[in-house]
Amino acid sequence: MKDTEDVKEVSTGMALNLTGNTPKILEPVKWSTSVEKINDTELILVSTATIDKGWKLYAQNIEEGGPIPTSFDYTLKDGVELVGSTNEEKGEESIDKVFDMKIKYFKDKAEFRQKLKFQTQQFLHSFLRLALCLAMTHNVQLQLMSI
Repeated sequence: MKDTEDVKEVSTGMALNLTGNTPKILEPVKWSTSVEKINDTELILVSTATIDKGWKLYAQNIEEGGPIPTSFDYTLKDGVELVGSTNEEKGEESIDKVFDMKIKYFKDKAEFRQKLKFQTQQFLHSFLRLALCLAMTHNVQLQLMSI
């Protein structure tokens, strides 16, 4: 009898997968990047997040025990160095009921700026980790992207 139950479970699972009812992957933040030249050896990498209505993008500096903050991990070629840290816009702050703490976040749009100094023309790769929150449900999603 046990073998028959196992077959029913597998058959049901296969039937569900074949119907095309797979969950959709949400992409509530769209990223774009640009470069602002300061002079022949310095530039600013600008990463702009366009955030869907109802979603929040958490800031970079969040206290321990809060949501996962947005962070940038740059992989630099020889001769390229970061100048300072990645700056962000002012954003908004409020007490988050889920984490019971004051949290900085962005709605609609956020801009992050990183100054770079280089000796020769190089390529830059950066990886971004961020946490998003659907304001009504506190549904947190993680995204990792390469620029």
